[in-house]
Amino acid sequence: MFDQFAIMGFIVGITQIIKIRIPHFKTKEGKVELAMLVVIGAGLLNVVNVIMFGTPEMSTTLALKDGLDIGLRATGLYAMGTTMLNKSEKLDKSEKK
Repeated sequence: MFDQFAIMGFIVGITQIIKIRIPHFKTKEGKVELAMLVVIGAGLLNVVNVIMFGTPEMSTTLALKDGLDIGLRATGLYAMGTTMLNKSEKLDKSEKK
């Protein structure tokens, strides 16, 4: 079974691809919708992970719950990373002036 960090990596990668390919997700409303898609996508991806590679004692309900939790963490980490990157870019621009 894939580790939760691998699931997070897949979700962040898929999120970046979606964000680049579909301009709607760059808008304020699109960002909220994308966050919801990340959480739901992580839940579904973890269910598929458990079905394909999991152990018999893990139910799909528990896999969905864990996947939603992974999605929430991935969303938080992604938001934190983009905030830090934006602050860093603003500092770089102010130093050049």
